[in-house]
This record gives sequence, C-alpha cells and structure tokens, in this order.
Amino acid sequence: MNTGLFMDKLITNVAEKINTALHTLKQEPLQLTLFPASDGGSVLQNGCAMLRVDAQKYLTTAALQKIIQNQWAADMLLITEYVSPQQGEMLRNKEIQYADTAGNMFLRYPGVAILISNCAKPQRIEQQKSAGRAFSTAGLKLLFLLLTEPEALNWGYRNLAQYSGVSLGSVGYIMADLQNSGHLLDADGNWVWKDRNNTIGKWCDYYRDKLLPGIEKRRYSGTIPDNCLEYAMLPGGESAAEQLHLLKSSRLLAYRTGNINLCIAQNRWKEDIDGNIEIRTPFWPECRTFDKIPYLLIYADLLAEDDSRCTEIAGEIFNRFLRGDQ
Repeated sequence: MNTGLFMDKLITNVAEKINTALHTLKQEPLQLTLFPASDGGSVLQNGCAMLRVDAQKYLTTAALQKIIQNQWAADMLLITEYVSPQQGEMLRNKEIQYADTAGNMFLRYPGVAILISNCAKPQRIEQQKSAGRAFSTAGLKLLFLLLTEPEALNWGYRNLAQYSGVSLGSVGYIMADLQNSGHLLDADGNWVWKDRNNTIGKWCDYYRDKLLPGIEKRRYSGTIPDNCLEYAMLPGGESAAEQLHLLKSSRLLAYRTGNINLCIAQNRWKEDIDGNIEIRTPFWPECRTFDKIPYLLIYADLLAEDDSRCTEIAGEIFNRFLRGDQ
C-alpha cells in the first residue's frame, strides 16, 4: 500500500462518496485521519473510532483473496477504486467493510448500516489499466508457459515461441517488457521471478478479461462421463476441483485435446447455449501436452466464475499448489 499522494487522493475521493451517503441519511460526516500502525499497516481515525485500512488501487483477484484470508479482515475498511458486484458480495459474505470511488460501499456504524451497490465502473479505470506487451493476449500465452514450465524462463526464444504459440518476434518484445516492468530479475545470468505470486495474480486478472473471452467454447446438455480422459478431454475449473475432492459440481468444464465426437454420441450430448457442459479449445499449441490441466489454469478459471464458493476453493488451490515457487 502506498501511503503517499495516491493514498491521500484515494481516501479523499472515497470519503466524499461516503459523506454524500451519510448526508442523505442525515448522519454526521466522516472526519478521517490516517496513522501508521505498529505492524506496518495503517489505521484510520474517525473521531474516537479507530479502523484498520487497506487501500488498493485495483482490487485484483489476488488482492481480494489476500483480503478475505486476512486475520484482521472483520475489523478492516477496504478502500479502492472500484468494487464489482461480485466482489462486493464476496466481501459482504465475510463481513468486510469497503468503499470505492464509484460510490459502492458497505459500512457499519452504531445504529446504521450502509449498502450501496451496482454503481458503474468509472471509465478512467479502464483507460488507466494499461499493462504493456506482457499482459496482451500474446503475452498471456507466453506467461502461461513461463509460469507452468519451471525451466522455460531460461529457454531460447525459438523454444518459447514453439511451446507458447506466440510468434518469435513477439517473444522478444514480451520478455523485454517482463524485464523492464520488474517481473523478471537477472540472477547471475539466469532469469528468476521477482514475485511469482504477484505475477500469477496479475495473469489471472488479465486472463479473465483478455484471453478467456477469445477462447473457442461450445456448450452442450447431456450426461457427464465418469472419465473424461477416455474422450480426449482434460477437466478444468470446477470439474478439476471436484476431482481434487474440494467441491461438488453438476457441470462439466473441459479442454478438448482431440476429437470428441465419440463422447458426444455415447453421452447423447446436444448443443445448448445454456447446457451443463462447456468444452473449450486449448489456447496453447498442440506440441504442448498435459496429463491434467495445470493448477494455474484451474485457479484462474475458478476465479473467473465470480462466485464466492469458487473463489474460496481457488484460494485452497493456490495455497496448496501455487504459493511460493512450486
């Protein structure tokens, strides 16, 4: 969290939104003062009341996960640029107070509770969210390879292009952007992640917004087979989490790895835009094969559901399989 000019401006903007709501309710306005906490965090004082504060410019999926799991979450006020309706629901389910610059908020005071939702995302946020080549569609495909193949960071560019499906020319630009933006560090001639967990979180956010919408998908209704691997498919998202015994699901999400006509015939699938089965075409090249969908993609697909249950399961998968340098 930055406690400089960004923090001051963000708190001021959000306080104005809160005071507008309080004025409507004929409540006393906030008088906020920010103090550093002994543990390195920050505390907001409003009169005699003290409240821990967490300020986030963008509420990414990774940041939301961390906030929900924070031991101080119930005694905290989240201040950010924008909280989506799905994020707001997840925060309220955990009794976490929040307010954003769009006017969305969930606040508790003695004798009054404020809930404002569905305020539109300010256009300036989309304009500010520029990520360079590293998080373009091509960059996301290359990052998927780098984050799921431990040795790939130091492969030659031709191998990176072949196994990511990205053009050779683009690989050079993307790698340079990762280095210039501080995601990669030079350690005695080898590239290493500066903060792999942070890069994973950012990849998941941009995967949902940029890569996932362009993936070819077909939906069907029908019987879900007991073993998808018999039919050239790899379960992902909720279906992969179900195989890990983390949840129960009545749907199937899978990535096809070959011809699935036999599966369609034997299980009597019919194309149905509202069906319980979604089959996706892989965004990685055929030369790269998997025995199971990488945990990174399972995690990202669960977060993309914008569902509190899936978000919690995604957190378990991250903690068990992705945290650190696993």
